[in-house]
Amino acid sequence: MTQPTLFDDLYREPLQTPLTREPLSPTGAERTGERLKREGIARAVESKANAVGYARELAYDIARSREDRCCTMIDVNEALAKEGRAGLGNAAGGVFLSSVWEDTGRVVKDTRPQAHSNKLTVWRLR
Repeated sequence: MTQPTLFDDLYREPLQTPLTREPLSPTGAERTGERLKREGIARAVESKANAVGYARELAYDIARSREDRCCTMIDVNEALAKEGRAGLGNAAGGVFLSSVWEDTGRVVKDTRPQAHSNKLTVWRLR
């Protein structure tokens, strides 16, 4: 068994289903929405693979520097801004999609004005 690494890319496989609108139903609406969300994140991550890889490194470094080993996209965005780098946009959804992170069950509100107080997951490094 190989140890998962920080740079495991969960979206290397081609998309399995074409992007078509499916009729919403009480039983399939959530699955369709989640699938479309995953596919959208996959496309965004693929288009900004280098930037996402760098953001993953930053998140890892930030979490390692903290006693609770937690990090959010707010922390990553602030670190990117300090370095004069552009934000990730929709690709930000792929930064913590790796087996080295676990969801703490906590959420915080995004503080950036353009984010309209979106709820962001607090992630813990395993």
